[in-house]
Amino acid sequence: MFEAIATGEERLELARRIAKELKGKTQGGLTITNVADYIIVDDEQDRWIDSEDNFNESAEDFLNEVLGGKYDRCEDYLDTDWYTDFCQANACIYSHTGMPSDIDDLIDAIEEEYIFEVFEALGIEDEELPAMIKLLASDGPMFIGDDAAGSAHTWIDEGFDAESAKEWIEAGVWNPNTASVLRYVGLTGEDVDLANNWMLLKVDQDKVSPYEISPIHSVCNGDVPVQELIAATANNVEWKVDDVCLKAFGTLYCREWDKHEIASDCHNLDEVEMAVRHWRANLSVADRRNSKVEIKSYEVRAVYADGSIEAIKKC
Repeated sequence: MFEAIATGEERLELARRIAKELKGKTQGGLTITNVADYIIVDDEQDRWIDSEDNFNESAEDFLNEVLGGKYDRCEDYLDTDWYTDFCQANACIYSHTGMPSDIDDLIDAIEEEYIFEVFEALGIEDEELPAMIKLLASDGPMFIGDDAAGSAHTWIDEGFDAESAKEWIEAGVWNPNTASVLRYVGLTGEDVDLANNWMLLKVDQDKVSPYEISPIHSVCNGDVPVQELIAATANNVEWKVDDVCLKAFGTLYCREWDKHEIASDCHNLDEVEMAVRHWRANLSVADRRNSKVEIKSYEVRAVYADGSIEAIKKC
């Protein structure tokens, strides 16, 4: 009878020690992190995640089995022994170094609003797929779409990682195939952004724009041939004043009769008169929508690499 009590006490003590560890309350033991309804376990060798409900249910079942004698061992039933048994008995969502290890399955299993917290808690936010998803999500639904993992995989399949894709996304190129073509012909995101502005400048303000949102968007959407955007980059003429490269192309500032200041990026001096003609024809300024505007004066300002500004041309 006394042996049975001793055995029961040993099992109870072991169960209490394991329960304390599974709560993350043992110094130097497991680190338990809660993200919404998920639990991330860090055992210093691996980080894995499970739903809170499944984790608690698995822990409860395991402790009952300990109390029932299933894991009775010799006196030195080590921490690593019980933890191995527990992990083998528990089917988690994702394991960083173990199984299962498919990040796509992890993304499918986690609620979208918590996915980036989970990436960080698991220490995988800088890995290829999570990093690409984070980059795309930062620029809105046009880039990430309804399938975060699928959108990210498409960019990765085109040979991009988060670092190399960033310049194209910042330029508004949301189609990875388009970005791949533009990169292949030797262009940069900045080249394409400048060409986009030049194409907009050429649009006759008295006619309906041929672009749904912008030239880049129309190219990505397949409504405008990519060759037109590539050809437009030939107009990216860099200005130099006193042999100092400009940080940005010139900005044309115009001031009309009621003192509203308006501005537009121009790629070369020849485009200044074109812009002025457009503004004179029909221009919306501040609260004067679709009003006829008489431009009294304008000037072209150069922006230098050091941030200084100089007026190059006045009229």
